[in-house]
Amino acid sequence: MIRLHNHDDSRRYSDHSSSNVFIALERKVRNLDFPSFQICTLLWLSRQGFSHVRSLGRCHQRGRRKNGGADFVALASQDPQVKIAIQLRHCQTPVQRRAIDELWGFMLRNGIPTGLVVSNGRYQDSAQRAINEYPGRPVQLVSLQDLSRSMINLGLGIVQTDTWRVLDERYFDSLTHLRLAGCSVCTANTEPRVHVRPLAVSQSEDFVDVRSGPPSDPLRWVWYVVMILLILAFFASLWLAKESF
Repeated sequence: MIRLHNHDDSRRYSDHSSSNVFIALERKVRNLDFPSFQICTLLWLSRQGFSHVRSLGRCHQRGRRKNGGADFVALASQDPQVKIAIQLRHCQTPVQRRAIDELWGFMLRNGIPTGLVVSNGRYQDSAQRAINEYPGRPVQLVSLQDLSRSMINLGLGIVQTDTWRVLDERYFDSLTHLRLAGCSVCTANTEPRVHVRPLAVSQSEDFVDVRSGPPSDPLRWVWYVVMILLILAFFASLWLAKESF
């Protein structure tokens, strides 16, 4: 089973503050549109320690998933050699058992040993029971309450002082400017109380590390210049050949 890092230090804060910010954060996450919920989940996965998160190309809330029951594939935080399949459930009704079956089928077809379902709501009892039927390929369910509590403990979406916590409106405003444009991964590096910085990464079969960003290539611009020069040389040769006739 996946161990989610909560880093719970709520004893430092007043109960009134913790209760108010939890309610506010939970309401905020519940009302996120689907693209913002995708980005919010990506940032949460990164803060949890999951690495090399890769989008499987889902761009819309409704419709069939191109890759079956998963939205992301990542490497687990506890063991970077273990892949994990991640499914998002953005809906107004409780998540049904079918979601677990779809994710388990994807895991089985692709040889992925563990899975994670993240929802902006709650789960039906049938979904809770279903996870016990696949002990060989465990799936963990993260409800809206679980996600909100974990975000608070990880310092995501909140501003905190020595004695008080409040909702970070700038954090949620920044989510609206980040999208999975054209089915390419748009994620961000963020620190508490700092604006999210967008990072556009094209989708490929390679993994994308959302914590450190894509590897830098110092020769990238040299190759761009060389390619442009080759294209110009090609068109110049065509023009000279035409003039010779």
